[in-house]
Amino acid sequence: MRKGFTLIELLIAIVVFAFLFIIIMRFYIVEHKTWLYMNQVAEMQQSGRVSMEDMARTIRMAGYMVPASLELIRSYDTNPDSIKIRSNFKDISTRLKFDLAIGGNLVVVDTTGFQIGGFVCLQSSEIGECGRITNITPFVLGGYLISTSSAIAGSFDKNKTVVCPVDEVTYFLNSDTTGSYLMKRINREAAQIFAENIERLQFRYLCEDTIVDTLDFVDTLFNDRTVRVVYVDITARSERPDPDITTGNGYRRRQYNTGIKIRNYRY
Repeated sequence: MRKGFTLIELLIAIVVFAFLFIIIMRFYIVEHKTWLYMNQVAEMQQSGRVSMEDMARTIRMAGYMVPASLELIRSYDTNPDSIKIRSNFKDISTRLKFDLAIGGNLVVVDTTGFQIGGFVCLQSSEIGECGRITNITPFVLGGYLISTSSAIAGSFDKNKTVVCPVDEVTYFLNSDTTGSYLMKRINREAAQIFAENIERLQFRYLCEDTIVDTLDFVDTLFNDRTVRVVYVDITARSERPDPDITTGNGYRRRQYNTGIKIRNYRY
């Protein structure tokens, strides 16, 4: 006759399995919690690094093929700050289809890279002018007619003029109940979320030997043409608070800062 388990043996087995289950679950919970926090840290670092790299690349291009009549950088000391950068980011150009008289039709051979809301800039050996593009249409005599918000005041020879598109990139922060976001806008398009959980954005500007918080287009000392370096300071934050952190509302934070040299301010 086979012998079964006694009640005491069953209770001992249950206690042993329960003990092992508790140990395994505690280990799993700790490891899962660690993985979640490490994943948040990785996302925070990625968000901060990508934000800084993109802004550095854009700011470094500021002023490329931008005539002096148009600001290459417009700053806003609003804490958090915002910045507008203008440049021929696409590094393309075209030429006039016809000579441009004062107040005449601006007709170009090709409009590749030109965008409504951006700028069209004309540069000759004597003068340079820009206008914000409001419309682009085929011209009856060939080429493309570019309409601008204000008429081009100068006259340009089609054989001595370079025409290029200049885009305007804006960075700013937007905070709401769902979080804090680094926003990026190109020309007059709707701003897009570029990076999440960026809670601080500050810019400073080295003009000659002086660091200032903002630039003034009409100031003879601290303007977009005297700036040599743009200092960027951002703070990335974890998506959720960590109960083990008792400061800063429990969020993990990582600060990034760099100085970006302007290369094209003498165009």
